Amino acid sequence: MNNFHNMFFYHMHHINRHSSHLFGQEKILTTLLEKGALTQSQLMEIVDIKAPSLSETLSKLERRRLIKRDNSSDDKRSNIISLTKNGERLAKGHRKFHHKFEKHMFGSLTEEEKEQLATILEKMHTNIDDDDRRSRFHFRGGHFGFDDFDDSRTDGKKEK
Repeated sequence: MNNFHNMFFYHMHHINRHSSHLFGQEKILTTLLEKGALTQSQLMEIVDIKAPSLSETLSKLERRRLIKRDNSSDDKRSNIISLTKNGERLAKGHRKFHHKFEKHMFGSLTEEEKEQLATILEKMHTNIDDDDRRSRFHFRGGHFGFDDFDDSRTDGKKEK
């Protein structure tokens, strides 16, 4: 099990190092390219970013003149976020790069292997999102762990 753990996290780190550019600002730009203009709350829900982080990221994109914010005609309290021409060009470039990266990364897998990987990743995602376990899951000191959880004990009691 320890060898699997080491191998898994080594490869996840490697994948993350080569794909981290696909998140954050780029995710917002490509979402706007695919979906068109959106309200800030719609964008927040789609890209799954908390309001303060989204607001900060949108300000950075606006300063770079990649997006623009306009008041909604329906609700003056709401902003409509859309791409500028420069933002559209950059988003298309990111999308093209993402497709090439994906093809390169998964190119050696058969369709069956891709389906197996998708099934395994979905199971892992479910484990992480499980409300019961999430409440005890933490990341401290560079390590993931569970509070009040020791899988070597089977009686369900906390170790003192």
